[in-house]
Amino acid sequence: MTRALNGLGLATMLAGALLLAPPASAAFVSLPPNGAQVNDDPTNSIDPNQDAGLVDVAGGTVVAGSVQIPWATFEQKVGRWQQIFVRAFKNGAWVTEGLPASLNITPTVVAEAPSIDFAGPGRATPWVAWYEPNAQLGDSTNIFASRFNAGANLWLPSGQDRAAGAHVPSLNIHTDRTAENPSVAGGATTAGNDPVPWIAWEENDGAAADADVSRQIFVAKGVKQPGAGTACTGFKPSAANNLNGFCWQQVGLDRLASGQPTPPDDTIDPTLNIDPTRAGVEPDIAFTGKNDTVVWVVWYEENDTKLTGLRSNQMVFAAKAVANATADGGFQWVAVGNGTAGQSNVLDVSGANHFGPCAESQANEDACSLNK
Repeated sequence: MTRALNGLGLATMLAGALLLAPPASAAFVSLPPNGAQVNDDPTNSIDPNQDAGLVDVAGGTVVAGSVQIPWATFEQKVGRWQQIFVRAFKNGAWVTEGLPASLNITPTVVAEAPSIDFAGPGRATPWVAWYEPNAQLGDSTNIFASRFNAGANLWLPSGQDRAAGAHVPSLNIHTDRTAENPSVAGGATTAGNDPVPWIAWEENDGAAADADVSRQIFVAKGVKQPGAGTACTGFKPSAANNLNGFCWQQVGLDRLASGQPTPPDDTIDPTLNIDPTRAGVEPDIAFTGKNDTVVWVVWYEENDTKLTGLRSNQMVFAAKAVANATADGGFQWVAVGNGTAGQSNVLDVSGANHFGPCAESQANEDACSLNK
């Protein structure tokens, strides 16, 4: 599944809020005020006459404590291909960040759906996640993430090298499965710690063939390493050597058999889906709660269920991470819905359907949903 392209121009989508009179009265104005396009930097292959696509924006700074400014990441056509770029609004103008400017792992593919947020000491490191196909991994679309080294003006693709020395740091649970639509949030689950990137995405899982599976929601957190190039020993889904000083750790209780018969893909995986027989899509992730230390993920599920009595209409769900030392990444996911007050609906393998209490009946599923 691919997110629909927004038909508005980037200058319109990235408007800034300007307070006009009393606090209750505000209006949006373009950045810059003359309405110039954000995607306009031909020197860095951002041709304003070619299509831009999905865009995300975050406020941040690469100097801890400085005033935050908008940083925008977006899809940009470059001939027949599509690349991911980042521009920041500095001193009244949009400035392309990074050299080379494209974040693509492979420039000659179509990269899609970028998401941006800040992490690191002082929340001064931009992170961008997106997806693109990769020939080293069999051309399935994989999730990638890069962090920005402001001093060197470089984007650093980070994570386990999943292609035997080819420098392909995919986040996928299974690199031979289609994955799309990442969402990144920087945060810390312990107050006072430096924020790290957490990424939610959707990925096919649960059957031997990619075409026969349902889309699942997964989450991984970035774990900073003492140095680049060392093995991510003990990390899941991969213990391969890290690129650029980070390992990705999947998060949650293992609930869904991958359906793949051979190692390393014959695993049980920590899907967040309430009903893993349906497609979980369009996840978003954020930190909230006391000191912003609680991770939340929201998504929706669609298509026909294969579980007797459960729903087949589109349903929205949310789950929060709760500490569990036995779960992958040290956290389990607990569904929170309209009817779950006073309950603890852990996304585990309990119950007759082996997918936890929310998947036991239509009444339970309704209670775990945000649908009215």
